[in-house]
Amino acid sequence: MSASILLQIDDPGDRIIRAPFCLIRGWCACGDRSAFGSVQFRIGRGQLRWKPEQRPDVTEAHPDKASVGFRIDFDLKEHLYAVEGGIVTITLMLNGIREMQLEFSVLNGVIGNCLAAAAGV
Repeated sequence: MSASILLQIDDPGDRIIRAPFCLIRGWCACGDRSAFGSVQFRIGRGQLRWKPEQRPDVTEAHPDKASVGFRIDFDLKEHLYAVEGGIVTITLMLNGIREMQLEFSVLNGVIGNCLAAAAGV
């Protein structure tokens, strides 16, 4: 797969996780229409559940490309193991071959809130 991929994160646009639970929304587009045969989001060794979203704005802006919108209901409490140095990395995989790294900063105090919630404090 040699076609370049456009990737946009809409929410959170600044890629900062401010709460234990957040919505990650965005889209990707590629001139190679076969690129979206299999779309996966991975974190650590696990897979993230995601939902496709209709993105007519992307289709209109990039009519020559195939595109997919996505929504991830992200619960940091389930993925604390993946936070390294205040950063959590999600990997987008297309057809099990192409990978793109999405880095999100975790705001100070959010990990503490996750631990307190897990402890029932």
